[in-house]
Amino acid sequence: MQITYCITNGQIEVHDSPLWKNSAGKCPLEINLKKCDHPLSVIHINGEIRDRSDITYIASAKKGIVVCIQLIKNGYLMEFNTSDCMEMDYCRNIVDIRFIAADIPFKFKYSKGGTLRRIDIFFPQANISHLFDQSFISLLEQKGHFVMERTGMRSVAKKIENILKESDDPHEQEMICSQVDKLITLIKAIL
Repeated sequence: MQITYCITNGQIEVHDSPLWKNSAGKCPLEINLKKCDHPLSVIHINGEIRDRSDITYIASAKKGIVVCIQLIKNGYLMEFNTSDCMEMDYCRNIVDIRFIAADIPFKFKYSKGGTLRRIDIFFPQANISHLFDQSFISLLEQKGHFVMERTGMRSVAKKIENILKESDDPHEQEMICSQVDKLITLIKAIL
């Protein structure tokens, strides 16, 4: 299964693809796009990883940051790739937060098995300085992307897991924006 998305007119846009569907003709991952009251754009991906799955981001000319917040339960392998980086994680249970400059293409690959709860948020350039301090912005400009150290996240991993679980109910999609606000508050606290 393959999901591809990009930033168009400051919003996350998912490219329609027959590769969304698994061998049974169904999309095992639920995909929701959400425009919140604030200027952030959100994609929420949730479900079982029944087949090898790829989530690809196509680089944007629009300046900003893409933050990927994900929880993987009972997984086997998660791989992250950019043009200058390849990281593999074989942990069965992962809480992963990555910051990537919007002009850098990247891809996550997941082996078959486990469940994925993921929220990606696009922060436009104009809003970055209001949300993050200058040392963080300078680090991201220098590196282009980085992952939060998992040792620093142990104390908040359960909170992140609970927030991602709260946003799963399809009848509660309006909650995604409030969950994003909670996630931003948590991230700022551990940066």
